[in-house]
Amino acid sequence: MTTFHALILGTVQGLTEFFPVSSTGHLILAQTLLGIPSHPNDDLAMIILLHAGTLLALLLCYMQTWWSLLTAPLRGDRQQSRMLLMLIIATVPVGVVGFFFKDVIANAAEYSTVLATEFFMNACILILGEAAVHPEGRLSRFFHRIIHRSSTISIPAALGIGIAQALALSPALSRSGLTITAGRFAGLSRREALDFSFLMATPAIAGAVTLMAVDVLNGGVHLPVSSVSAAGFVASFLASVFAILFLRAFVSRYSLSWFAIYLFFLSGFIIMY
Repeated sequence: MTTFHALILGTVQGLTEFFPVSSTGHLILAQTLLGIPSHPNDDLAMIILLHAGTLLALLLCYMQTWWSLLTAPLRGDRQQSRMLLMLIIATVPVGVVGFFFKDVIANAAEYSTVLATEFFMNACILILGEAAVHPEGRLSRFFHRIIHRSSTISIPAALGIGIAQALALSPALSRSGLTITAGRFAGLSRREALDFSFLMATPAIAGAVTLMAVDVLNGGVHLPVSSVSAAGFVASFLASVFAILFLRAFVSRYSLSWFAIYLFFLSGFIIMY
């Protein structure tokens, strides 16, 4: 892998981790189109390194929020303490699924039909999620009994959003797309659902990065040379910061279902390719 490859992969990771289009699926496609030789263990190490750049961006952009959440029990802030509890609950499913099914998930990424199908499914989920909560839509009236507008998250809702995050471990299902949609079904506004999605991504990504760091230290996997690794990390970090800030402004005015157009096109491209 060259420095140029690392820059491209880092940029792809940073943007697609937060855009509701699946970062893992796009990294697989980018590696294929760039002709980067595949070495499963080393590929995984590079992916985790790129996620480390994303993790740093999340911590930077949500620094004040995390400080408020983590110190809430000490300050006796019940509202923030409850939000911290909901984030913990939402993180449990991805930890369980990732631990027991990581090999199955990794093998699924080898099949282009899986990627094409899941990109298509992801597009449909974005459209369905927005249609179901649209105040004037017919589908919204159908779901009105199960969707309750609220700025707080219940334990069942947090668990449901967590399950959505676990499902997104599959290669071409977007973590942000599924969790934001689940948040919308839980009654959150677009901005609230997006912020909860990005906050709950922090412990999930931190856990994955930590486990991979242990494997690297034990010699189980190998990172590229330092210059290539640094290029990928920095590109991922900068692209992630941009994606977070852009999406937080974007969802205030527009629906994420606009990304479905791109996903439909990408699914068709993979099938024909």
